[in-house]
Amino acid sequence: MKAILTFMLLIFMYGCSVAPKQLHPDINKHLVYIDKRGELVNPATQKSIKNEEEANSYINNIIGDFEKKKKKKITLFIHGGLNTFKNSTQKASQIIENYNDSESFLIFVGWQAGPYTNYLDHLLFVRNGERKPYLGIATSPFILVEDIAESISHTPRAVTESIMSQASVPKPLIFDSNEEQAYRNSRKQLLSAPDDVKINIKMTGETTGLKLKDIIPIVNPLKFVAAPFVDGLGSGAWDSMSRRTELLIDKDSTFQGQESSKTALEKLLSGIECESVNTQSLTMDGVQCSGNKVNQPEITLIGHSMGSMVANNILSRKPNLNYKNIVYMGAAAKIKDLEANVVPILLKNKEVKFYNLSLDPYREISESHALDSVPRGSLLIWIDTYFTRITSFSDKTAGHWFNIIRSANTIFPDQVKKQVYLTKFGFNSGPQNHGEFDEYKFWKETFWKGEEISLLKKDVQLKNEN
Repeated sequence: MKAILTFMLLIFMYGCSVAPKQLHPDINKHLVYIDKRGELVNPATQKSIKNEEEANSYINNIIGDFEKKKKKKITLFIHGGLNTFKNSTQKASQIIENYNDSESFLIFVGWQAGPYTNYLDHLLFVRNGERKPYLGIATSPFILVEDIAESISHTPRAVTESIMSQASVPKPLIFDSNEEQAYRNSRKQLLSAPDDVKINIKMTGETTGLKLKDIIPIVNPLKFVAAPFVDGLGSGAWDSMSRRTELLIDKDSTFQGQESSKTALEKLLSGIECESVNTQSLTMDGVQCSGNKVNQPEITLIGHSMGSMVANNILSRKPNLNYKNIVYMGAAAKIKDLEANVVPILLKNKEVKFYNLSLDPYREISESHALDSVPRGSLLIWIDTYFTRITSFSDKTAGHWFNIIRSANTIFPDQVKKQVYLTKFGFNSGPQNHGEFDEYKFWKETFWKGEEISLLKKDVQLKNEN
């Protein structure tokens, strides 16, 4: 069982991009990393910063460097799930070295999203949404038995879903599934809408390129053994990761009546917003103020995969930030959550633009891992198929192209449709797997619109900014 669990939790790590082993010397000026309890982590020492003054000093160092650079804009990027601390910090170093926007200051937001630690939280430490290690350890055998039992009981559905989802591949229109027919009808409506209420849609590349192995569902029969465990074991790890997206804004101690319960990320955002400034130009939390309400920096908020869930929490908690662009890449956030958090910002400020970037749906459906020994599909396909309970269409992920096209007319009111950009990267054009979005220069507007698609340099010589 241990071998099965280890195998299942690591399969998506194959999709992670390769990053430099050396950390950027200025990483502390650009990275806010939050651990599983909502505490700030120093990337250089790999230790949590629990002292309030030290945490404030770390955040003030970032804000101070932003002020020193005299830039007017901030790009806030949040990575997705299934990233370890090592992968997150190394990816941040690669992005910092490649980042070439002379007008905007980059802040990379990382969080403890590794596969092992999240399943262990589910199994041993978290009960009813709170860390209860004594109760968790005592009841862990029952949780494990429950997970295994769920895997076994879900076998018929999991195996059927594994076959049916993979069978949705390019074919004559006469054989379209109900989902594909609904997609084509919805796309036709969007493209034929009057110009004043027309969503901007860009489709790059072609929906071709699948090979025989992508079309035939049964290539490696091991996937039918793995599918139930993806369902039964993966849902626990997913629940834990979903919980941790909220810990970037609220620590575990927030709801225990303790002082100093604000996370470093929330303090950073307060420093940018400067909603409460005293005579020393500090926020109520002791963090340096980056400006004032009249001259707030423009914010480009970018969330990749589960990073879009964190971004939704930021929009909900900090609606008064000076947002300019909101960019979701392969968004794992639910459609209903996008509607609840992004749309109000668009309605409030007509200058804000929203970009939703997706893979080609057939590329997403056919994505394979671990020598095709597990069910095919990107993380978004697994979320919609195995990890979550879908009770209505709006429970589905917003990053899957079929989902966003079918829901766009409903969730985006006419007043904001001109502010919305939906981009699909087709075969041989931009990202081809769910984990590849941050391998491109994702901070560029031309990338969001599918006009210019440039890869990051992987082999870079890290240097100090000063």
